[in-house]
Amino acid sequence: MGTANNVFVRGMEIFSAFVVLNITWMICSFPLITSFSSTLALFAVMRDILVNGIQPGYMKQFFIYFKQFLGKGMQLFLFWGIPGILFLADFFLFQTIDFAGKGFLYSVLIFCSLIYLVTSLALFPAMVYQKSNSLPVLLKHALFYGLGKPGYSIPSIFIVAGFAAVVIWYPFFLLISFSMLAFILVYWYRKTYERMMKHI
Repeated sequence: MGTANNVFVRGMEIFSAFVVLNITWMICSFPLITSFSSTLALFAVMRDILVNGIQPGYMKQFFIYFKQFLGKGMQLFLFWGIPGILFLADFFLFQTIDFAGKGFLYSVLIFCSLIYLVTSLALFPAMVYQKSNSLPVLLKHALFYGLGKPGYSIPSIFIVAGFAAVVIWYPFFLLISFSMLAFILVYWYRKTYERMMKHI
């Protein structure tokens, strides 16, 4: 009985920590220009949780990472976030207008968006594991890793799609979804990256 109680208590600790981190991430991402800094901070905390488990002071650590990644996160927003916003705007635009060659351009847009997506899914984990590298180096790594490691990118796409579907059907899941997603992506990136390094 005591073991069951300990498991339940530990489970509630993990659940509450993920909810608190998720809500903190949402608040810190509300000014759009700090959204990438907040996301990097969340991924960095999830990397620590993956290694050491949930430790006291994880919220303090989130804000330490947020401060550390503030400059690089803003750079990332300008050079990577704005193109993402433009991709979304183009998709909405294609739904409202008709013109010659629309089918071809729409196919190009989907292709470019897929490249953007697989690169993004590798970019945030790469930045917290290789934060000493410059932004161009990290973008290059994420691009080649996302395209060259389908064992990472394809499952990651399905994971993101699954989370999106759950949030659509059960909106309250939004309170914990991104922290869980960040943890899974950090875990999956670390596992595939370590496997890759063993063969180098």
